[in-house]
Formats: sequence, C-alpha cells, structure tokens
Amino acid sequence: MTVANASLQVISVEEAPEIAAGGSIQYSEGALGILLRAQVDGTPLILAGYNSGNVSGLLAPEDDVFSLTGLRFEFDDGVISAMLEADVHGHYEVRAPTAEITLMPPSPICSDPVTFLATSWDPDLDIMSHRWWIEDVGTFHGSDLEVALGPGAYTIVLTTEDSTGSWDTETLYYTRSCQ
Repeated sequence: MTVANASLQVISVEEAPEIAAGGSIQYSEGALGILLRAQVDGTPLILAGYNSGNVSGLLAPEDDVFSLTGLRFEFDDGVISAMLEADVHGHYEVRAPTAEITLMPPSPICSDPVTFLATSWDPDLDIMSHRWWIEDVGTFHGSDLEVALGPGAYTIVLTTEDSTGSWDTETLYYTRSCQ
C-alpha cells in the first residue's frame, strides 16, 4: 500500500488546552477534530475524527518552537478501520495582541466618572498589560480605567502589551456630553 499526498488538518478545537508554566500544553481526549486527506494506492481517502487519548505539547515563542506529541486518531466506519499516530514539530509565530477599548455607558452627570475597559485579546493567550493615555488628562495603567471627564472632546489611547513584548494600540475619540 502506497500513501501519497497526505495532509492532516485540525478542523476544530472542542476545548481550550491546559497551559502550564513554561509553555507546556495538554489537550484531553476528543478535544481536537481532524481531517486526514491522502491518496492510498492512487485512490483518494478522506477521514475525519477526534484525538484518542491525551495530547501534550509545547508552545515556546521565545524559542520559535511548537510541538505536539502523542497525537492519535482512530477511525472505523465498518468498512475502513484506520489509526494514525503522529508527532508534530514546527515553528511558532509570535502574534501580537489586539488592543480594544470598550466604553461603558456613561452617566449624564458630569461629576460621575467615565469607565473604559481594555477588552483586548491575545491569540497566543499570553498575559497582557494595559497603558492608557488621555490627552491633557494623564497616563494610567490597568485593564479598566475609571476617570473623571467633564464635557468636551477627548482622545483616549490604549496600548496593550503581551508577555513577549509584542503590542498593539487603539485610539478612541470620545465626546462627553453631561450635566
């Protein structure tokens, strides 16, 4: 039997992996949905299934490394019975977080503060820190910002940085109308 042009693609992740210190990850049984495409003796073969058993791995952005070990997929439809075991090792691309500001509904009373939330996300699930800057008001730190703002136009800038040093910035132009 000759297998050619084989590709394995993760098509779903049913639950997030457990991530431990040092970048170790673990997926539980059934967490990874896969699609296997191949040519077997010249005949196209497409199999879909979920991982059997636990899968462990490593995400190490600082070393540009990604690996999964213990990948095992079993398939049986009464006609075809197949099992695939594989280890995957590759390069990891560090991705920057995406900064996002969410304005909470402000009070119409000028003496009440305005609340902004950093609703940023990081595709690598890195820990993030947030810096705020409001022109002519000041600089602040934290995932939320509660600040007294009188009526007028404001430029609010949020910079979100992840633990790898990658960052992103969003600017919000906000006009406060209050009594």
